[in-house]
Amino acid sequence: AVGSIDVGDEPYGIVATKDGKTAYVTHEYPGKVSVIDLAARKVVRQLPAGTHPRGIALSPDEKTLYVTEFYTGILNAIDLEKGKVTDSWKGHT
Repeated sequence: AVGSIDVGDEPYGIVATKDGKTAYVTHEYPGKVSVIDLAARKVVRQLPAGTHPRGIALSPDEKTLYVTEFYTGILNAIDLEKGKVTDSWKGHT
């Protein structure tokens, strides 16, 4: 579609920065988060996010993404500077 952004397969959750310049989208498969430059209308980075990520939240300081895994109930913390999961907490399944 005209004006669309190709974010990849199986997008699920989305969160944006306060300034509206960047959006983060979870992909249940292949377990990634797309980082989207909204002005350029393109994916600029992909981050590993665990297995079947769905829910997503951005920390108030916008340095950490919190992503939930659908089947395991695990909550992963993704350090945006490092570009990887730096902590996780087991959920109740």
